[in-house]
Amino acid sequence: MQGEIVKSVVFSQWTTLLDRLGDALEDNHIQYDRLDGGMNRDQRSAAMAAFKADPKCEVLLVSLRAGGVGCVPLSLLFASPTS
Repeated sequence: MQGEIVKSVVFSQWTTLLDRLGDALEDNHIQYDRLDGGMNRDQRSAAMAAFKADPKCEVLLVSLRAGGVGCVPLSLLFASPTS
């Protein structure tokens, strides 16, 4: 796995948890993006594009309620399987 880009998606029902995770990621200089119900379609599309295309964007934080308003489908076809 040396040199391989590993990305993670974290789902939570609680946006406060996503806020705290975001703070911890920032404290550890880990770049992330976020999808939540407060974002419009363009913001969600930009977040997904950054996560998929930017090798520095390692984590995507996703609210389970993000799908309620103009959902951007989350395709995990580029995800690595875990053991």
